[in-house]
Order: sequence, then structure tokens, then C-alpha cells
Amino acid sequence: MVDLDSAADPLVVPWDGRLPRERCPLLSGYFAPFLPHFASETVAAGGSVLAALGPDGIDGLFLRRESERIGSIFARTPDAAARLYRTRGPMAVYSEHRLDPEPETYSVLAADLPGSGPSHRFLHAVREAGPAEAAVVERLLTDVYGRPDSAWLAASWSPPEHCLLVEIGGRPVGVAWVTVVGPLARFHSLSVLPRYRRIGIGTDLWHARALRARAAGASRAITEIAESNAASAAISTAGGMRRIGQVFENRS
Repeated sequence: MVDLDSAADPLVVPWDGRLPRERCPLLSGYFAPFLPHFASETVAAGGSVLAALGPDGIDGLFLRRESERIGSIFARTPDAAARLYRTRGPMAVYSEHRLDPEPETYSVLAADLPGSGPSHRFLHAVREAGPAEAAVVERLLTDVYGRPDSAWLAASWSPPEHCLLVEIGGRPVGVAWVTVVGPLARFHSLSVLPRYRRIGIGTDLWHARALRARAAGASRAITEIAESNAASAAISTAGGMRRIGQVFENRS
């Protein structure tokens, strides 16, 4: 864990959007291709982005959604991450750096997406949802979580985001997203109504996202899953994903 008390104060400034793509691999070992999208999506959802500046340019980014009290830090070094973490206020912060004495740990899993192979036998119809169905998806998320992040949802309909939806009897019961940037896809935000769990909806959504990612040009997929979430981990590992690292949810 980083010693936050001894970290020097940084030069932290609002990010103006000019992040060279060649700089991104320095800031994240797993999510570098997605960083420009993450930043623009954060701003579109009403959040803000801070940059920690170092001698050679940007040493870290802090993507913040103050209304949801959640953020993500991507940084070259633990010290750069700690300096950004100092500015957080009351929010949970995800990072590849451990910034909290007792963070929640998420496994990062990845798998190649072959161009062809054995077909998955879908138990439920899965289709891609569009922005005209935003209210339908929001109601589903409300039933699952109580209060979804409406601003993020409004910003999540345009490529590189793709939303996949499962309905039973005309009722939306499961939803998940895949982000595709070049050859890499990220599976995220899987949600299934409690009474419809354990009947294969999560597995169908996993395979539907794999097919959508391949159609969009991706050859590899990545996801992050809380180590306490055994059900989602089982779905991903059954699909061929293997653990390649970890990220932390820091709250102290």
C-alpha cells in the first residue's frame, strides 16, 4: 500500500482531453486502449477528469463522477496514484494501485476471441438495444439496484459501447455491455433480475457479447469481477477467461 501521508503534493489540473495514445500504456497495464473513451464518457456523464502532471507529461488521470461518489485512477506509479487519491473526497476509487489498507479486490480476466469455433447454444434470445430503449433498460437497472446511474446510462449508447438485452415474455430481465476499441473488448455492467438468475441468462449474455465483439473487430476480451462475485467469475471462466491480474476498490 502507498504511504499517503508521505506522498508529495502534485500539480493536479483539469484534463483538457489531449492525451496522446502512446501515453496510455504508461498509465494502465490492462485498460490503456480504453482510457480516451473512459475520459470522454466520464465528462459526458457529468463527471470530471483530473490529471497529475510530472516532468515528462501526464503521470496519472483521475476520472470522477462526483454525483455517484465513484472514480477511477490510472497512474504511472503508486506515488502518482496516491497524489490523485488525496483529492478524492467521499468516494470509492478503483485503481490498479492499492491505496487503501483493506480494499475490495477485483480479478482481471482475459481471453482470446477466436474467429470461429464451437457455437454456444443460447437458451434465451439476446438482442442489441439502442438509445430508444434507454427508459426500458433504466427500469430494469432500477429493479436490480434501486437507483441506477442515469447520467452514465445516457452516455453509454454510442459506439464503442454496445448494449445487449434479454427479454422473457416481453419483459427485460438481463442486460450487459461490451466496449470495443480496436482489437480489444471489455465486458462490463452485467445485470440480471434476481428472480431470473441461475437459468443461463448471464452465460447467454457473455457469449452474445463475445459474438458482438468479434463482429466489431475485437480478437481479445477483458473484464474485471469482484473476487466475492463467484457467479460472474464462473460464467467468465466457463467462457475461457483466465485471471491475469487485479484491481482494487479503495474506500478509506
